[in-house]
Amino acid sequence: MKPLTILHLAANRWWTGSADPIIHLVSGLRARGHRVLLGIIPGDRFAAKAREAGIDLVDGLRMDARLGPRALARDVLRLRALIRDAGVDVVHTHHSHDHWLAVLARPKRKLGGRPPVVRTFHNLRSVKRDRLASTLYRRTGAVFAVSRQIESRCREAGIAVAISDQPEPAPDGWEAVVSTAYAGRAEGRPRAELLAELVAAAPSIVVAGAHGKTTTAAKLARLLATEQKRKPLLVSCDVYRPAAIEQLKLLAAQIGVDFFPSDAGQEPVDIALAALDHARKHYHDVLIADTAGRLAIDAPMMNEIAEPFGPPNGSTAPASACCGSVVGRPSGSMAHPSGIRLPV
Repeated sequence: MKPLTILHLAANRWWTGSADPIIHLVSGLRARGHRVLLGIIPGDRFAAKAREAGIDLVDGLRMDARLGPRALARDVLRLRALIRDAGVDVVHTHHSHDHWLAVLARPKRKLGGRPPVVRTFHNLRSVKRDRLASTLYRRTGAVFAVSRQIESRCREAGIAVAISDQPEPAPDGWEAVVSTAYAGRAEGRPRAELLAELVAAAPSIVVAGAHGKTTTAAKLARLLATEQKRKPLLVSCDVYRPAAIEQLKLLAAQIGVDFFPSDAGQEPVDIALAALDHARKHYHDVLIADTAGRLAIDAPMMNEIAEPFGPPNGSTAPASACCGSVVGRPSGSMAHPSGIRLPV
């Protein structure tokens, strides 16, 4: 297959969850010899991380739906010129705004036709069923779903899903956690047995990944409380994503699990150490820490997540919140108290 020129568009912020997988996807395509361009909202942490990964960013785009029709028109004209001048073969979109931009911007080719637009759905909420969305989907060459659940929602909405790159997702989030901590030992074993072994081996559980971390942490806490009769403590060390701490606090209240308060102005390491101390003093036998999204190439953040959970603070199971990402594993590795870097 000859190398392609692929334009990825993502009108989202770093903390929304899909940014990390997009960086991995673009990096993987480049490693296979394709030329890949990335258009994103400028000035965000997403842009900084993309540049660290050596990805070429498209200049002159705003990519912000809140800026009104003039900004939209400028983005369409900029993209139309880029697609034509760079000889873009495929435009790959990830959100509704950039999906519309791609459909509106793609120019006619000299030999006829227009460059195909493809879309990856990263969450259920993005799959729409109204007439306007149906018009958009009819102009889309292929659709990718990152889980079987999203694939089913697409089919219910009348969208033909070309590829689903995921295994059947974990309905309660626990299989991903267990299989991460016990690679190769989860298959075919009862859930109760696996949960008991997980907690016995790791009284501290760190939930990491690109997206789904907060809900996975809450689901795991609920399972441990109801099925293992444990006393888990939830804590949010995510000081980067707006409302992350409040989200976990609300989830903890809904499932009846204790929550350790934290503040976005604190350092993640300080939050984790305080939560560990609180857990010991109040007889919690499991501490589950929700974390900010991070990449393996981001050494400071990888070290940040490892620092409070190494010896002498007890054993830690690194747990990925992603039930198989469309572009690979988001965090790459995580420090274990033994000093081994475990893949997650």
